[in-house]
Amino acid sequence: MAADWLRHRVESRLVTCQTVDTDRYGRSVATCRIGVEDVNAALVEMGWATAYRRYSMDYVNQEDRARAANRGIWALGFQMPADYRRARRLADVPPAPDPRCAIKGNVGTSGARIYHMPGSRTYPEVRINTRKGERWFCSEGAAVAAGWRAVR
Repeated sequence: MAADWLRHRVESRLVTCQTVDTDRYGRSVATCRIGVEDVNAALVEMGWATAYRRYSMDYVNQEDRARAANRGIWALGFQMPADYRRARRLADVPPAPDPRCAIKGNVGTSGARIYHMPGSRTYPEVRINTRKGERWFCSEGAAVAAGWRAVR
């Protein structure tokens, strides 16, 4: 749908793109135009792309208009990717089996088994995924005895 719309819009026309930034992965962030028309703005206005508010407020008005008019992805019940991922993460997090067992034991990317105490800096962000072997502990001693170390 979006690709078809864009192909029809740019086919046989000169498109120029000007790099305005480079992202953290070294990719160019650019504004593309056909003459004076901002192709990026047109994609968002038609509901085929979203404004990336985390980094810029460009195209927010276009997105708001597309959403209000139910154009493009907005007509399909679209959910912003970050909202979708957040909902999935929260749905996958089992609650502590016992409210007194609030110490979170998670497995780091290197395989390190680390426990997080309530009130620690990282505690709110830690999500327990039991499929990865992560678990809850009822005491710091139980975490240490099971071979877990405190977060640094």
